[in-house]
Amino acid sequence: MTALKAFFRADWPFRRLLLEVLILLGVGRLSVLVFPFKKIAGWMGQVQEETLEELSEAHRQSLVRLASAILAVSKYTPWNSNCFAQALCAHWVLKRRGWSHTIYFGVKKEEHKLMKAHAWLRMGNKIVTGRVGHKQYTVLSKFAYLP
Repeated sequence: MTALKAFFRADWPFRRLLLEVLILLGVGRLSVLVFPFKKIAGWMGQVQEETLEELSEAHRQSLVRLASAILAVSKYTPWNSNCFAQALCAHWVLKRRGWSHTIYFGVKKEEHKLMKAHAWLRMGNKIVTGRVGHKQYTVLSKFAYLP
């Protein structure tokens, strides 16, 4: 119930962003379940390229709001809004705004020789999604969106 109260206390632009994120997290999760990675990769941008790390203050504030919205909404979705779905969601939000960004996919070894995968999105020098622990992963692929 506190999440619902927080939603109604938020300003209208943030509420709209929360709803946009909710829809795109669902689309992202469905995409991951339905489409092969090769198909999704074609939507993300230029393979093995990166965007610049310069970021304006206006973009920085917008990214903080976007990261907060994705983190908040992902906790309450009835589906698994994992790091891949979150990165896709952020990608689509930023792409609609025409902002350059990079999506990264990495792996790390876990106990018993298991591999764990992770996805994160960076715009400028700000990690928007998947920030926690991303430095522990070896980057396998990256995709730069350049409008």
